[in-house]
Amino acid sequence: MFGVYQRHGSWKSPMGRDGLRPVTARWIRGGAALFATACLCLSSCTAASSNSASVQISQRVSLVDSVVPITVRGVPAHHSVVVRAQTRNVDGTLFSSRETFRSDAHGEVDLSHDPAFSGSYRGVSPMGLLWSMRPESHFEGPVGYSDRVDQDGQKVKVSVSVDGQSVASATFQRLAQSPGVHMRKLTVQEGGFDGLFFQPASSRTPRPGVLLFGGSEGGLPDTLEAGLLASHGYPTLALAYFKAPGLPDQLANIPLDYFANALRWLGHQPGVDAQRLVVSGVSRGSEAALLLGVHYPSLVHGVLALVPSNVALSGCRGCNLPSWTLHGKPVPYSQQFGPTSANPAAVIPVEDINGPLLLDCGGVDQVWPSCPMANAIIDRLKARRDPDPHVLLSYPHANHYIGELIPNIAYRFPGTDDSDWTADMKARTQAWPAVLSFLRGLGH
Repeated sequence: MFGVYQRHGSWKSPMGRDGLRPVTARWIRGGAALFATACLCLSSCTAASSNSASVQISQRVSLVDSVVPITVRGVPAHHSVVVRAQTRNVDGTLFSSRETFRSDAHGEVDLSHDPAFSGSYRGVSPMGLLWSMRPESHFEGPVGYSDRVDQDGQKVKVSVSVDGQSVASATFQRLAQSPGVHMRKLTVQEGGFDGLFFQPASSRTPRPGVLLFGGSEGGLPDTLEAGLLASHGYPTLALAYFKAPGLPDQLANIPLDYFANALRWLGHQPGVDAQRLVVSGVSRGSEAALLLGVHYPSLVHGVLALVPSNVALSGCRGCNLPSWTLHGKPVPYSQQFGPTSANPAAVIPVEDINGPLLLDCGGVDQVWPSCPMANAIIDRLKARRDPDPHVLLSYPHANHYIGELIPNIAYRFPGTDDSDWTADMKARTQAWPAVLSFLRGLGH
């Protein structure tokens, strides 16, 4: 049997800058004492009015990717109820969201299944209060949280008002990674590559290791994603391959051997199963991820290729330089974006990869045609009757930034309207659990 192919989603989203993938907010760990209070009900911590209204939150402390049920109780039945969330980023900028719901016959609103009919988002979204938050003052660049270290995580206040009167509130904490995750900086001078290694708390059973890298933005990739993967038990090395100290300034002539060196190092770390190593690349980095699977089948046992290309492209548009080299020789490349190539040798022979692939793509990708190229990868595997259980997550109305996987966080790009933003956010709520499931199933 060839495998399983999944297609999801039906939301709209445009956006996109020329080949760029911005770095998502990077939060580093919160305190162990905070996490020890997880799973406590906040009913005793709410400020209730005389009508006994309360906000109940199932977990006082949780990881940012988790879904935390939020329920309002004790408000008038069949009545409009305004629920607001507020938080501050590291720089002190206030972010907020405001949604209006209608209470049921028991005077309750459950965000897990009750729709918001006006406000920052529409419809049902258990964590919509969080991902729909916006800055309350002018904010430069993508709407999200500062890349600087935030030791305390994200503190969120939820408040409820009825007929303009505040009736209840509660607070909870969101962590970038679990206490016990250890972060280690690695440099080109010391080990031959630039990266950050996130090691989970000690485990008796070796787990798949993940080598994570970004796209044409250069530098280190999303350390929020790396920390969360480690929090779920997967040792993760976030790797820079250009635009970092000791590395090239542009995406051209990047040695695949450089990535292989990092993979070998990862495979030797405590708690890592060297027979279950995964490479994860987004956008231009997807080419490197697929090529590593092709040329290093003994090192790579699974590939995450996010908003991928099925061909190796030139180092930059309009230039005649290879992006990648192998043992000092250029990897054949094309200057043409799209599922077909003027240079047949540039098409990546994905059937040579030793293990399953997970791909995702956006149907309205304005950077490049990620869905046609992802489909070309799947079609090539099908034609060669590849036996591995590959997964394609296709979101017809999502954009290039479905390559950013972390759900439930406020992150929005300039120039995107509410429907665009909602499409990507909803797609991420499906894509991230699928990635974790893919990793759990590796080698089983």
